[in-house]
Amino acid sequence: MRQRGFLIILYAIALHLGWAFILLLSHDEIRATPISVFLVFRLPQGMIALLFLLAASSAFVGLIAKSMRPIWRIATCSLQQLLLMASAVYAIFSVWSGTYPDGTLRWPAFILVDQLSGILAAFVHTAALWYLYARGE
Repeated sequence: MRQRGFLIILYAIALHLGWAFILLLSHDEIRATPISVFLVFRLPQGMIALLFLLAASSAFVGLIAKSMRPIWRIATCSLQQLLLMASAVYAIFSVWSGTYPDGTLRWPAFILVDQLSGILAAFVHTAALWYLYARGE
C-alpha cells in the first residue's frame, strides 16, 4: 500500500491500539461512544480489547507485507473496517437519539461535533480501501 490510504490505515491502527490498551488497563466499564457499541453485544472488555488488537495487527501486516497480493492486503484491513463502521454507526445513532451511551442527554449537534472525527475516519477508511483496491495496491 503506497502513500494514499496509508495514513488513514495507520491512524486506525493507532486508534485501535490505544482503545485496546485503555480497555486492558481500565477496571471500570468504559461507556465511551465508539467502544460501547461492542458492550451492546455483551462482550467483556478483554474480548473487545482482543478484537482491537487483532484488527490493528492484521492491518499492520497488510501495510508491511510487500509480497502479498493486493486483494489479500486489503482483506487484512477488513476487521479494522468493520470495527470503524460499527463505531461510526453507533455514533450516528447517538446523534440521532440525542443521547450518549451512558445516558447523558445532549443536543444532537453537540454529539455530532464530538463524534464527527470517528464518523469521518470510518468513511475515509472505506474510500481508501476502495482506492487501493481499484489501483491494485
